[in-house]
Amino acid sequence: MTIDTKSIGGHTPVVTPPPNHDKSAVTTDGGTKQGSADKVTFTVGAEQLRHLESALQGSSGVDMQKVEQIKAAIADGTFKVDSEQIATKLLELEAKLTR
Repeated sequence: MTIDTKSIGGHTPVVTPPPNHDKSAVTTDGGTKQGSADKVTFTVGAEQLRHLESALQGSSGVDMQKVEQIKAAIADGTFKVDSEQIATKLLELEAKLTR
């Protein structure tokens, strides 16, 4: 199937079915009649991605309990910064970026 993208400027694109396409399954408005034999199959990877996407859709990706613990530690002055760990992680990141 080909789509004429030159006509996309306020006009409806022209969809041309492949040569072996059953012309009786195409309606005059460019759609297909019900009962068409077209079929879409997803790979295992695509199915896994779709499952993960739906699982993560309701998640913000932020551990709010940990955020609140850090806020409280900063507010009461007990939050400790481990400068050695920060330096180590920065060096690890730099090493990964320069590979």
